[in-house]
Amino acid sequence: MDHFEDITLVDLKPEVVKEIFRVCSFDSLRVVQLVRCEGLDGDFLAGIDDRLQFVSLDDLSSSFDLCAVVRNWRCTSLSLSNCDCVDDAFIDFLTQSEEVAPPKDEGSAPADVPVIGGRRFACTDLKILVLAFRSNLSIPMLKRMVEARSHYVDYSDPNWKMNTTYGPALMALIVKRSPSEPPVSEEDQKWFSERVPQILDSLGILVCRCCLSG
Repeated sequence: MDHFEDITLVDLKPEVVKEIFRVCSFDSLRVVQLVRCEGLDGDFLAGIDDRLQFVSLDDLSSSFDLCAVVRNWRCTSLSLSNCDCVDDAFIDFLTQSEEVAPPKDEGSAPADVPVIGGRRFACTDLKILVLAFRSNLSIPMLKRMVEARSHYVDYSDPNWKMNTTYGPALMALIVKRSPSEPPVSEEDQKWFSERVPQILDSLGILVCRCCLSG
């Protein structure tokens, strides 16, 4: 399986998922999609999470311990679609951080995980976050998360979009909302667009109901 670049696993027990990643070599793997794979912990991607470009978790129940799973992941893109475990508490979890002291001298050993901005967040290398079809997410909580993870971004720099090193700051936030939900206000759309780069329609915009109506 060395040549596999993507893998999709559906309706598998946690021990089966862990065994697949334990016994198989995925040297070329870049994309992992898990659908209704309940009961996992974060260790099943140990050793490969830092080279994955995209991890997608779909159709998970409210009992799925999402915070524990993604806490130490090094992947740069995360998609969460139709997951009952995605709520304001999870967004708040992505907001929390701990300060990481720099080495005391040049001879000090570097940290195991490089930290940009001096604070370590859950899934600290995350650059692209996709949240699909969760009606229980509040705009104020999403704003808090963006502000917290972008604490080191110099927005006074006219070229901040190009000059920022992303992760933990988000390069892209995609929120796919159900047509039955009220639209995001123009004021809120403006707020996000001033803090999250709009690089490509498929990656770099805040998608609201009115964006999806066409």
